Amino acid sequence: MLAILFKIISYLINNRTRPTKVVIQKMKKEVLIFFSIMLFCFLCKPSFVFAQNSIKLYGESYNKIDKKNRKQGNWIFFDTSANVELTTYYEDDKISSPLVFYKNSDTVFIRLPKKNNYEDFIYYKDNLPVSGSFVYTTDSLYTIEIDAAYINDTAVLNQVRYYRQLKIRPIYMFGQKKMADYISAAFFSSNYFFNKNIYAVLYISSSGIVTKVDFPADKNNLHSNEEIECRHIYESMPRWQPLFVGDNTKACRIVLTHNTKITDFY
Repeated sequence: MLAILFKIISYLINNRTRPTKVVIQKMKKEVLIFFSIMLFCFLCKPSFVFAQNSIKLYGESYNKIDKKNRKQGNWIFFDTSANVELTTYYEDDKISSPLVFYKNSDTVFIRLPKKNNYEDFIYYKDNLPVSGSFVYTTDSLYTIEIDAAYINDTAVLNQVRYYRQLKIRPIYMFGQKKMADYISAAFFSSNYFFNKNIYAVLYISSSGIVTKVDFPADKNNLHSNEEIECRHIYESMPRWQPLFVGDNTKACRIVLTHNTKITDFY
């Protein structure tokens, strides 16, 4: 399976010119073979084993971070209903494979690695591939080149823009466990009796690690020892699915009210 991915990456690295439509179609098939195998594993809803540095499935590690907290290997991002929304591959915290987006378990959009000022993509309209490119004048300014038949198709162009700037929200333990279970167990084993609502602001790194927690004084009624205990509990949380925006993960803050309810993130 990895041989397919390495073949695709090798082509993208060793060819500086934009791939032709024929090559894109060939790469598309190979990409789909690789990621379809990955997706199949997750859609079958097997049992996950979660470690602080990875998710393990059938003996393979996914969403792994190394000792330097850099993202490595195959990564899968989920929506809030635990459906696969995105798959990709990381090397030393950098994406080195296509971004493959899913909707209703089907591949809907593929972003190929950027080469010079071109980033090729494939959008699936009614299961038919539509090829195009983002052409960048700066890192944030771009135009869209697309198959002639869709130049004036507003619906298609809007979907292309949507997937370029898609935001995948942070999720506790990649949606595989409930945060309420962790908090309840931690409070139960604590020497303090927390019979109050807690307002917390979690700082989540781009690898999904809780790096800091704030308990705003104007929104909490915690004694100093209680706050120390709460800080230990929240900072000891297992890893989160990090916020994904556009083409990579970002550090963010998450606002929790009533102990575990996510009310905002930014």
